[in-house]
Amino acid sequence: MKRILLAGGITYLADEYSSVPEYRGWIGFGLSSALGVIGELLSGSNSSGLDMASHAVGSAIGAFVTDKWILQPVVKRENAVSSCYGVELNLGF
Repeated sequence: MKRILLAGGITYLADEYSSVPEYRGWIGFGLSSALGVIGELLSGSNSSGLDMASHAVGSAIGAFVTDKWILQPVVKRENAVSSCYGVELNLGF
């Protein structure tokens, strides 16, 4: 659970402070995975590939969920000719 929350938090920070918010999911996944691998390598003799792999899977889940369903859509430039736009819809009950 910590891995998912760490990746989600990094993805949120990448959305707020990064100069390329369209890559916020990749930034969250990559940085969280790197921190997990470094943490396992620095922990000493108890580091294992299974722990590193589980951290990468948790990071992927957290970054994907935060990018796709929690944060607002980002306008991405596909090429110089056309653009892709998102729409936000709020309904009050």
